[in-house]
Amino acid sequence: MASDIKGCVGITLDRERNLRYDENAVADFEGATQQGFFAFLAKFQDGGDKGGGPLSEGAVQAAARLEFRDIRAFLWAGLAHEDPSLTVRKVGELMGRVPGTMMERLTYCLGRAMEAATLALGGPEKNAVGAPTIIRGPGA
Repeated sequence: MASDIKGCVGITLDRERNLRYDENAVADFEGATQQGFFAFLAKFQDGGDKGGGPLSEGAVQAAARLEFRDIRAFLWAGLAHEDPSLTVRKVGELMGRVPGTMMERLTYCLGRAMEAATLALGGPEKNAVGAPTIIRGPGA
């Protein structure tokens, strides 16, 4: 699901919203969770490459490494650019409005958020240590 806003990925919660991970979103996430953004992404990506549906081995293994409060904070950080009054707790309520089981909702929300984070970081390429490759802008 594409968004009309550059650098954003659409997500349907209570309504169509836009996830965007810019420098402020990353800093907000790190402040809320007391963990590094790249460390969080690595937890999800390590098990997410096995394919399959929401109850696939890869999805279950990835979810087992994450804490639900961090997932809420990850979504909140990506959504806050549109609505600064949005709280982490409210994001949890919005996640509950997505149809399906809890695991299906979790898989959907994480998938959309990971797509937005990948877009923000310049694509799925990784460097030798497994961290997302940082694409430098002109003149950098």
